[in-house]
Amino acid sequence: MILYSLLSPPGQAYANLLRELYCLDAVMTVSLEWRPWAMEAARRRIRGAQRHYFARRYSMMAHVQETEGTAAAMVDSAAATESDRLGAALVELEADGVSYGEVSLTVALHGDLGRTERVGRRPPPSPSPRTTRR
Repeated sequence: MILYSLLSPPGQAYANLLRELYCLDAVMTVSLEWRPWAMEAARRRIRGAQRHYFARRYSMMAHVQETEGTAAAMVDSAAATESDRLGAALVELEADGVSYGEVSLTVALHGDLGRTERVGRRPPPSPSPRTTRR
């Protein structure tokens, strides 16, 4: 048996996201678990991350300068953008009722070790071409 685990979730979810996984020619057990956070817990985690990125917008040296401080410092655009994205997530959480939480995915491939390793290393099948009807 060989186990695979999801290290980071996909950026977005859509129907048949795991289609290639289910097309593998192997005996497998798939466990997908979603644990939503309570609204207040989600709000705390998002606000904590937002504070982190908001503080990272400027270097530490810009904060300790006496004369100009952060007014003349260069802004870390990536940190500022991430802070804005987390602000939008808070709006989604509170106004739209979007749920946030933790997801875990584990795939266990069963069978002959040599065959199972080949299946585990094989690239996923390419999507079948779509045909249109006239």
